[in-house]
Amino acid sequence: MKKTIFFFFVFLVLVQGAFTEEEAVQEVALIAKKWEYFPNTLTAKKGVTVKVYITSIDVTHGISFREFEKSGRKVVKGKITTFTFTPTKAGEYSFACTNFCGAGHGEMKGKIIVEE
Repeated sequence: MKKTIFFFFVFLVLVQGAFTEEEAVQEVALIAKKWEYFPNTLTAKKGVTVKVYITSIDVTHGISFREFEKSGRKVVKGKITTFTFTPTKAGEYSFACTNFCGAGHGEMKGKIIVEE
């Protein structure tokens, strides 16, 4: 498990904010743990597809970018969940855990800043 977390951190460093020019996709990596996301603030560009890689290091969590997608995703401990969304308007928006994960569940939130 510790090796998995180490390699995911390396992966996080490599893809955080990376763009692939051909397809204009921004890749970001997140880690979910009681009761926070790391990193908890993301920056994206309006109209550019964001590909999210997320894993949990403790229990099953969830994540939802409600402004940009219809439903949330489960984030299972030790597995990488991948999904995409495209921000359609500039501004600051929140994302949150959508799977009850314990006493601090209601505080498990993050922010996405969408730039023009």
